[in-house]
Amino acid sequence: MALAFGIGLITSGLAYGFDLGSGSGEIDLKADNGIEWRSENKVIIASGHAQASRNGVTVKADQLIAHYRETDAGTDIWQLEAKGNVVISTDKETATGKEAIYDVDKRVFILYGDPVRLTSAEQTITATDSIEYWEDKNMAVARGDATVVKGDRTIRADVLVAHFARNRSGAMELASAEAFDNVVLTTAKDKIYGEKGDYNVRKEIATLSGSVRIERDGNILNGGYAWVDTKSGISKLFGKAPSGLGGDGRVHGTFTPQKTMHNPLKPVETPTTDSTTGEAATEGNTP
Repeated sequence: MALAFGIGLITSGLAYGFDLGSGSGEIDLKADNGIEWRSENKVIIASGHAQASRNGVTVKADQLIAHYRETDAGTDIWQLEAKGNVVISTDKETATGKEAIYDVDKRVFILYGDPVRLTSAEQTITATDSIEYWEDKNMAVARGDATVVKGDRTIRADVLVAHFARNRSGAMELASAEAFDNVVLTTAKDKIYGEKGDYNVRKEIATLSGSVRIERDGNILNGGYAWVDTKSGISKLFGKAPSGLGGDGRVHGTFTPQKTMHNPLKPVETPTTDSTTGEAATEGNTP
């Protein structure tokens, strides 16, 4: 049997994205196994398919723990913990993980798990350690083998900082991304490695610096700085970044010539000389 009740949340502003802390109204708590109110500790615990929802944002988990404070205006939830099978969702985005902490005051949630995932119709971000989502900054920080996939392009790094903008439908759309340590940018034609990367999604331009390597069709280029137009497929490699940092100032390349493939059903004809005429003749069978 599910139990439910509402508790007031004192905030102001407009609801936006994953934000539980904007707008007005109550947080609605539901749980299959009951709701425990510990007034001395100012904690409310909802267990068993627990759910908290408000202004189009829903948090689901095996257990939800709401920390609140008493004010002159009423009861104010300032932090929400979610434990086990966490799903935070709106009508356009979904975030999943094992545990989460939602700081209502700062309008930030941190999602933990292996993996954690933040998805929308425009892109998918995954990580093995955590994803922080900062509502006021429209920014997500993914840590631990972090990956963002948008169309046929993938960026992977130890840490990714993704900046979003809202598209016409109101969904989060990746505007730019910064990548740090063990960076790999994969496009339809190239795989590019570096120590730091910046990707401007709207301009479709990426730059990578620090021990850069570009791989395409078995060919390898090494340098200190790469400029990549992911739309046209044009890549430029330099010995150093414009700042003069990174690399030894030289570009190195290793190229693999393409081999000519013969039709195995048709033997190669070998030129010979006719002993009677001295003219070139051809030996070989015609299939």
